[in-house]
Amino acid sequence: MSLGYVMFLMAAMSVCAVILINYLQLQAEMTTKVKHIASLESQLNSMRLENDETYNRIVSSIDLEEIKRIAIGELGMTYAQEGQIISYSGVGNDYMRVVEK
Repeated sequence: MSLGYVMFLMAAMSVCAVILINYLQLQAEMTTKVKHIASLESQLNSMRLENDETYNRIVSSIDLEEIKRIAIGELGMTYAQEGQIISYSGVGNDYMRVVEK
């Protein structure tokens, strides 16, 4: 073995060592990020569950009869008459605003 060949082998081994160390660092970083993502997903699921429970609690606590009593009795609202209802069949996702008839 000549000195040049030994130097070439040492350089090749050094390059392989650097690549291996970088690979291990990237793999450890990826494992850490996957654990962090799993933690965030768990937090998201618990927040969604809490949000759904709060929404259901709010919806179930609404008393529509009380709202109707206040609207008719205190605010003087009435049901729509026959000529006040206008049907419109829209095509697409557009909306329409009726200001005055």
